[in-house]
Amino acid sequence: MVDLTTNTVIDTVAVGGYPANLTLHVAGGFVYTTNAASGDVSVIDTASDMVVATIPVGRTPYGIVVVGVPQPRTVTSVTPNSGPAAGGTPVTVTGTHFTGSTAVAFGPTPAASFTVVNDTTIVATAPPGAPGTVDVTVTGPNGTSPTSAADRYIYAAAPTVTSIGPNSGPEAGGTVVTITGTNLAGTTGVTFGPGRPATSLSCTATSCTVTAPAGPGAGQVDVRVSTAGGTSASNPADRYTYIASAPMWRSRSRPPACRRCSTRTSTTRSPSPTAVRTRSARRPSRRRCRCR
Repeated sequence: MVDLTTNTVIDTVAVGGYPANLTLHVAGGFVYTTNAASGDVSVIDTASDMVVATIPVGRTPYGIVVVGVPQPRTVTSVTPNSGPAAGGTPVTVTGTHFTGSTAVAFGPTPAASFTVVNDTTIVATAPPGAPGTVDVTVTGPNGTSPTSAADRYIYAAAPTVTSIGPNSGPEAGGTVVTITGTNLAGTTGVTFGPGRPATSLSCTATSCTVTAPAGPGAGQVDVRVSTAGGTSASNPADRYTYIASAPMWRSRSRPPACRRCSTRTSTTRSPSPTAVRTRSARRPSRRRCRCR
């Protein structure tokens, strides 16, 4: 064996008599040498630098050509790399030599369906699986792709909501609400009733802080959390109540000031029997106003 970087011999492998030629396997896993004196071919495993097989071929073989050798399949990425444990997520598998593939598996479970798009792409539907990480592998006539960190797919558990606080606020929205539950890491959205997404989302594995949106009116709604594992199921602990705004009352204005006034002057009559009327001293007049 020769190190091509330093051009030095780093190992020797005993083969048959008078080795005349060698050919590297197209996948790089084996070297074939023709042994003219012994009339056979030595198969060398490049991983162990050992002869793993000797093939008799007849007198004085000199040349050898390896043809029609299937290429090994490899998986270089899966997108998306997570989905709900219920399965059903379309997953794009990228890699090499997918043409002719006969199976795709998520861990030990076959994909619900798959389509070989071309030699480097497969679209598969994830089957149901237990929460956790599995390897996505591709199988064909020449075997199954080796597992690696690049082929990992995560089955995510569905989130749950166990409490919210405060559990009420004005129907105009704007209340900062803390949601407590499980499997909340990676939350992609929170809704207060259908079609009403919360804003200012910040989550850990067990809690989320959000700002409530405007409500549909006074009443209760379910606060639901969505992650790669799915959407939390409705339950009494996730109820949020929108409180109706107090009506605005206009104060009654005071009646306008009287503008027309009449003055009444009181007089006293003389007690004289002569019926002669005399006008006595005027008493202070009283002004009476009428509103017209």
